[in-house]
Amino acid sequence: MSKQATFKQLILFSILFGLMVLSSCATAILTPHTFVRVMNLVVIVALSMAVGAFIREMFLIKAKKQSSGNDQQG
Repeated sequence: MSKQATFKQLILFSILFGLMVLSSCATAILTPHTFVRVMNLVVIVALSMAVGAFIREMFLIKAKKQSSGNDQQG
C-alpha cells in the first residue's frame, strides 16, 4: 500500500483548507476582540502554508507522472 497522497486527495484537502482559510478571514474581519483577531491571523498563516504545501505536492506528482511517461515512451 502506497503512503503517497494521490492527486484527488490533494485537491480535496486543498479545497477544505481553502474553505478554512476563508472562514478564518471572515472571523478575523468581523470580530471586535483583538485577541481573537491575532489568533485567527496566526491560524490563517498556518493554513495558507498548508495549502501551499498541498499545491506544491500536486505539481510534484504531475511532474513525476510526466517524467515517468516520457521514460516509457523514449
